[in-house]
Amino acid sequence: MVWEYRNPFVHHDFERLPNGNTLVLLFENLSPDLTSRIRGGMTGDSDPECMFGDQVQEIAPDGSVVY
Repeated sequence: MVWEYRNPFVHHDFERLPNGNTLVLLFENLSPDLTSRIRGGMTGDSDPECMFGDQVQEIAPDGSVVY
């Protein structure tokens, strides 16, 4: 194993940067206020007010969040 980063919200995409950091795409739980202003989407049975958006984070080789 060369490198490992664990986060339950990471989904299908990442990109290693020339500086050694990694960009990862994460699910982000949106606030109820923002969720109520979004038309469409799908609600979950367990929490109809919960909606996920996307977030991009830059992760350093030590696992810390750079951005």
